[in-house]
Amino acid sequence: MKKTLIVILLFSSIIIANNYSLTNLYVNDAPIWSTIPPQSIDEDCETGCVDGIFSFDLEPFVTDVDGDEIIIEQPVLISGDVESLSVVDSFILTIVPSEDYFGGIVIELTASDAELSSLTEFYLEVDPVNDAPIWSTIPPQSIDED
Repeated sequence: MKKTLIVILLFSSIIIANNYSLTNLYVNDAPIWSTIPPQSIDEDCETGCVDGIFSFDLEPFVTDVDGDEIIIEQPVLISGDVESLSVVDSFILTIVPSEDYFGGIVIELTASDAELSSLTEFYLEVDPVNDAPIWSTIPPQSIDED
């Protein structure tokens, strides 16, 4: 965008005027993540999931001041144990924790505008659930008399 600036200087009775042309050069800024609050679910997705899948909408937590289209790249598992991890429909993070896993899951997320990118971490706490005991078959036993 080009603008004209006129500078006028007054010295006693002398007026000096000059025109300057200013050009505003576009500089792309990387997408910006806002803080994503930690999330929690129960082990084996007993609560907090639909059909065994935890889903979370990332769109409210990332912006691009230039208005560029934001692309969420494939998430990276930093710690924890998952069966699957992906982004669907552009902004929906989906996680399927491994069966019987409980503890923290840390995921690195990357937002890109096709030129620049920025990173953040997502934390999901999988709370333990008290599982019912499971009996296994005890094979026949024999012992010596006395």
